Amino acid sequence: MAKVATGAMQVPYSRIRELAEEAMKMEGVVKLYFGESNIPTPNFIKQAACRALEEGYTFYSSNAGLPGLR
Repeated sequence: MAKVATGAMQVPYSRIRELAEEAMKMEGVVKLYFGESNIPTPNFIKQAACRALEEGYTFYSSNAGLPGLR
């Protein structure tokens, strides 16, 4: 078995992990706590993402975001 670094054992348990574990026990919860939902992405969004990639939107925008989306 692989050894775990001593420092890693001292990292406190994540509060978001506690929240996620509770939410996983519930019905009807839209799970956004890890930055993604458990709902399939609609086709129109997937198509828009493909178009954006083809148009060269392959990097993060500036901190202010894209002017057309403000």
